[in-house]
Amino acid sequence: FFSRSRMAQACSNSISLFFHFLDSSEPQKLAELFEEDGVLFVRTAGGTFLYSGRAAIAEWAEGIQKKFAGATHWESNVVITKNEDGLFMNQSYWQSREGEKILSYGTHKDVFLVDGDTACFRYRSVDVTWTPNGHASLPKEETFASNLFQAKLKWTQVWSDISNDNMKWKKGESSAAPAQLQILEQHGITKKSPLRVFAPLCGDAPLLNVLFQRGDSVVGVDCSMSALQSLFKRVGDSIPVERSVTTLKTPSGTAKVPSLVSKGSNGGKLQGICSDVFFELTDQDEFDLVFDKDALGALHYDLHADYVTMIRNRLSKEGFVYLEAKYREDGDKEL
Repeated sequence: FFSRSRMAQACSNSISLFFHFLDSSEPQKLAELFEEDGVLFVRTAGGTFLYSGRAAIAEWAEGIQKKFAGATHWESNVVITKNEDGLFMNQSYWQSREGEKILSYGTHKDVFLVDGDTACFRYRSVDVTWTPNGHASLPKEETFASNLFQAKLKWTQVWSDISNDNMKWKKGESSAAPAQLQILEQHGITKKSPLRVFAPLCGDAPLLNVLFQRGDSVVGVDCSMSALQSLFKRVGDSIPVERSVTTLKTPSGTAKVPSLVSKGSNGGKLQGICSDVFFELTDQDEFDLVFDKDALGALHYDLHADYVTMIRNRLSKEGFVYLEAKYREDGDKEL
C-alpha cells in the first residue's frame, strides 16, 4: 500500500478531479485526465459501453452531465496499489446523489500511467451496481475491454520501437507494396474499381496508401493510435485528415472509438479505426478484399477460429483474402 507515495498521491488527485470535472460540467478537462488512447468501460444493467480516446470520453461525460444535471458524485475507500509490472492501480466505491437522494452507486477499477507528480487514467471501469430500481443485474464481466487496454499497452510500446527506426521492422518495406499490388493484379482483383478493402491489424502497411491513391475505399483497424498516425503520414500533408468518433458493436454493447479519415479527389477514402479488430462495424459493409499482412500470425492460436469467422462475415460473396505470413529461417532472429 502506497498511501504516502508521491506517485500514489498523483493517482489520488486524478481520482478526485474525475468527479470534480464531471460535476462542474467540464467534459474536456475530464477527458484530459486520461492518456490520449485511454479506455473508459461502463457496465450497467442495460449493457456495456466502451469509450476509447479522449474525444469519446468527453462525449460520455457531456451525456452524463445532461442526463443527471444537478447530481454530485463521491468517491470512497480508495485503495491504490502497485502491481508486479509496476502499474499503479485502484479499486474504490462511488456514489451519485441529488441532495439527500441517492441516484446510483457502484465500483471503480483503475490503471494509471504515472509520470512524476502527474497520473493519467490508462483504463477506468465503472460498474453501476445499484439504481432506484434496485440492485443491478450486470452483464457478465467480459474481458474484451481489459484485453483492448492490454493490447493498446503492448502495441504502443512496439510502435515506439518502430518509430525509432529499428531496422528489424523495416526489412523489405520499400519493395512490399509493389509486390503485393502485383499479386492482386495477377489475380484480377484490382479490375474492380473502386475496391472496398478491409485491413485488420493494419499497422501502417504501405499498400493501403497505394490503394487509397488508386481511388479505392480502405478501412484499416488497429488498436494502436501510433500505428494509424504512421499510416496517415504516408498520405502526405496535402490531403487533410478528419478526426472523429465512430460507434462499433461489442459482445455486450457498444464502443465509441477514435477514427481517422482522409478523402481523395478521385473518390478514394482511407479510414483508420483505433479499436479491437473483433468489434463489429455498424454499417455492415461487405468488402471485396481483406488484406491481412500477418494479422493472423499476430493473434494467439485460441483466437484463430473467431478471426476466420470474422473475416468470412466481412467478405462479399465474390471477395478475396490476401493473407501474408512471415517465415522465420533457422537462426534468423531479425525476421
